[in-house]
Amino acid sequence: MIDSSKDAAQWSQAALGCGLPLREQDKLFEPVQALATLDAGLLMAGGPDGVFKSSDGSTYQATSQSVYEDAVTLPSDWLFCSGTHEIRVKSDASGRG
Repeated sequence: MIDSSKDAAQWSQAALGCGLPLREQDKLFEPVQALATLDAGLLMAGGPDGVFKSSDGSTYQATSQSVYEDAVTLPSDWLFCSGTHEIRVKSDASGRG
């Protein structure tokens, strides 16, 4: 964390028990692959173990999950997709896929 309001601002290292995940082999923090902050003081860090948030820059809580209890279902002949897609079905001379 860094307090950019100070003239001599310096990064302060997070404590090992802050809630961020550690690598097993060397007990160092997992690498941060994405970082976001808001004016309201919320800090979010993303890495291989998910997204973690902090409101004080010292303690972090996991905010993503790998198992969801909610379910979204579609009819058996529908597909989940991110937008309009074109699907073409071709068959060989024998009529088999």
